[in-house]
Amino acid sequence: MAGGMGGSEMGGRGRTVSEGGDAMVSGYVLVRLTPGFESRALEQIRGIPGVKDLVPVFGRWDAIVNTESKTLPAMARLVIGQIRGIQGVQATETLVSAEM
Repeated sequence: MAGGMGGSEMGGRGRTVSEGGDAMVSGYVLVRLTPGFESRALEQIRGIPGVKDLVPVFGRWDAIVNTESKTLPAMARLVIGQIRGIQGVQATETLVSAEM
């Protein structure tokens, strides 16, 4: 994903290195939304700190959310405590970036 990390470079094991030099955990959250709540839910997700990008898609999932956090537990809190708490979010699946 060259150029898509907003000034970050890839570090090791699913981590990006921020402009300040701190290692960050990056990942993608697949989101399924409840019909009728899509616009409001997407707007709320975009406003969550740690959400770097959001792309609505067609298919089994309704959106792909690019996330970044300082630690894996912080990523879990972002998904469980914030994204899943939004009315209209029906299901999520989190994919943590990995180095190959």
